[in-house]
Amino acid sequence: MKDFNIAIIGQGRSGRNIHGKYFKSDLNKRCRVVAVVEIDEARRELAKKEYEGCEVYADYRELYGRKDIDLVVNASYSDLHYAITKDLLEAGMNVLSEKPMARTRYECDDLIRIANEKNVVYVYNWGEYISDGSDGSLDVNLAFEEWYNSQGFAKKVKIN
Repeated sequence: MKDFNIAIIGQGRSGRNIHGKYFKSDLNKRCRVVAVVEIDEARRELAKKEYEGCEVYADYRELYGRKDIDLVVNASYSDLHYAITKDLLEAGMNVLSEKPMARTRYECDDLIRIANEKNVVYVYNWGEYISDGSDGSLDVNLAFEEWYNSQGFAKKVKIN
């Protein structure tokens, strides 16, 4: 069974200290960070050291065409979530975006529409990753709001 190849956009609090730490932790056996996008050169250099063998980029559009990436984590600046996620979805990439999803309901509806049209996975926010991989999937437990957590809401993402 193949590993899940992850790209992370942003190496600030969420990208590095939440998502990045998870993907490097002992809880994760099958996910591997293969690409990091970060506008700050010093953070790109740090990412090269922290994620063995990953490629680093200054522009997220450099991810286009990378067929080896199973999921892109968009942990960019909040006001860029919509534009970047929209571009990634239109490029046919699976995306997990940090909150906020977008600035308006129209933008939220637009992201969902694009994901459906492109038949790609789109989830937002960060909760808990569960990745035992026994059935070739990556489970993402989404923490939309406190009551969703109490309901154990989960979105199952099947990645070939």
